[in-house]
Amino acid sequence: MKKLTSLASTLTESWQEIRTHKLRVILGLFGVFVAVAAMTLTTAMVSLQEKSQIIVSEKNSGRIATVQVSGWGEGFGWNELSQKWETISPRYNFSHASRVVEYMPGNIQLPSGVTPIGINAVDIPYAEIHRQQLVTGRWFNQGDASLVSPPVIISEALWNTLGNPSIDSAPSIEMVGAGAGKYRIIGVVEKVNVWDEDPRVWMLYDQYMSGIGESMDKTYLSGFIRIWVGESVSEEVIANLQADMKAGLSEEIWIDVSRIDAGMWGGFTEGLQTMRLIALVIGVVVLFLGVLALLNVQLVAMKQRIREIGVRRAFGATGGRVFSTIMLENVVATVLAGIVAIAVVVILLKQRPIMTWLMGTAADMVSAEYSFPWDAAVIGLVASVIAGALAGLIPAIMAVKAKVIDTIRI
Repeated sequence: MKKLTSLASTLTESWQEIRTHKLRVILGLFGVFVAVAAMTLTTAMVSLQEKSQIIVSEKNSGRIATVQVSGWGEGFGWNELSQKWETISPRYNFSHASRVVEYMPGNIQLPSGVTPIGINAVDIPYAEIHRQQLVTGRWFNQGDASLVSPPVIISEALWNTLGNPSIDSAPSIEMVGAGAGKYRIIGVVEKVNVWDEDPRVWMLYDQYMSGIGESMDKTYLSGFIRIWVGESVSEEVIANLQADMKAGLSEEIWIDVSRIDAGMWGGFTEGLQTMRLIALVIGVVVLFLGVLALLNVQLVAMKQRIREIGVRRAFGATGGRVFSTIMLENVVATVLAGIVAIAVVVILLKQRPIMTWLMGTAADMVSAEYSFPWDAAVIGLVASVIAGALAGLIPAIMAVKAKVIDTIRI
């Protein structure tokens, strides 16, 4: 209790000193404020860039870890592969597995005329595997599989071509040729890359195969199975799955079961880690300059306060008490400056125009998936504490070493 009281009184004295010399403190802390803000901002930006790279990677090739099953050979096509999968999949009971047939040709009627599109036939877990985010509407659910009129999900590019109709108004697209008819739109998949401008449609696999797929030449139908098995995937699972898929097939038929997510390469964000290190080094240099500026102000101030220190020592203040007061005076001041700097950075990165200016199209993906990276705030706060300790160390030592008689005589 005595130690807590002593700490509280020391903090109170430090705060009083800051209030008394606020102009000096503000001038000295400006460099620390800029340094902490720069360090927090650069660290946050690198962290957000890393997250955006992971998001784009997972949208394209699946979450960590995603396994893809494919097969080919004489007389062995997609139909045979999918039938084989249906036979062995109950043994594994994967929670996230999807049959995928991509970029199948189709045609829809637009005001400008008949337009070719790419059709993706998938199962419901596909959205979770590929971290699909919707601009509006919803993804497929179990109830959609029993509908006579198959619902579809369209790409953002196609939605823009249609004039951005509200999903609540039950918009539809009209297929011509194979699978001719109207299909109700239930959702819009967001654009992942700036070049993702192709009109695309997603359908449930079984509905596609029983409708549009029925009238297509199965010779050219190709696909694969994608399974999100999580980060704990083992080579044993992959080997067993490959062996089960291969069992009973001739040597001329190839079965491939392998990871396809970016995490399999290891260190796919190494470039950003290097940027993080460079940003940290630059932040440390800027922080050091800020500490020097604050230290100069504090050394000048200490010469002006030397008589005050002597009087306090004459009235019984111990060297430890004087040292801790001077030290905490600086730490409290720099922590306050750091908190203000971090708050300013957080507010700036919450503004969509600023985020778009800094990160481009990745800003929307990061904002939807993640909040402010608080590890950057922690780094900024720790840096402000270190800055205060460094700036207060020499003045505190000077105050302790000054002889009482000499300080009073000055």
